[in-house]
Amino acid sequence: NTWSKISCGYRHTIAIRSDGTLWAWGYNAYGQLGLSNTTNRSSPVQVGSNFSWAKLGTNGDGFTSGATGKPLSLELWGWGYNGYCFIDTTFASRSSPVQIGKSKNWKRCYSGFNTGFIQNSASEVYAMGSDTYGNLGTYDRGAFQSPVQVGSVFGMWSAMSDSPTRSQTIVAKVNGTAWGWGNNFFGELGIISTIDKSSPVKIGTSSWSKVSVNGSYISAINTTGNLYTWGWNNYGQLGDGTT
Repeated sequence: NTWSKISCGYRHTIAIRSDGTLWAWGYNAYGQLGLSNTTNRSSPVQVGSNFSWAKLGTNGDGFTSGATGKPLSLELWGWGYNGYCFIDTTFASRSSPVQIGKSKNWKRCYSGFNTGFIQNSASEVYAMGSDTYGNLGTYDRGAFQSPVQVGSVFGMWSAMSDSPTRSQTIVAKVNGTAWGWGNNFFGELGIISTIDKSSPVKIGTSSWSKVSVNGSYISAINTTGNLYTWGWNNYGQLGDGTT
């Protein structure tokens, strides 16, 4: 079998083969490999054998998420670090997959540093985890156990950055607009301000095709093919000739 999907956490990796089996390797102190133990692995080990996996998500805290089932009708499962109530309110880490909620209409899952995001078959985005900087986008700050909808008044989101960071998240709507929320210390939200936002705010006036969140700076390509960057620039990562 060949590999079809892969997701890299801070020190662990999970991947799906073409036959739908899930494999994991790397650091495992919180059980984030899903192998029912906390032993580190230096080569791929299969995670269970009861499911055909479709989607993946990992984060820097040691939380892992995966979705199983047919496209647009997926169950959400999580394992590993649970200090931000990704799985439940026990705060107890889990070394094997545990189903999150009872819904079966998920189509995508994403994991940030201490946040988790899932998207249902209607393209609505839900958030869970830590909300220190408003980075869940739910108009409030705190920790949530169950998924809470993000920006319900804005309609459907088409895509989220593949790697939501520790403190901010960027998504694209079906109409090509980009929206962001969370920590804005370095201007990461691109709104000509450095004020944190706890609900989605529109970024620029362009129609965007791709957005990537890279720590404290952002890169994006609009629909005419132009590349834009904004945020922290201490090492010249914005590529504009300055630091």
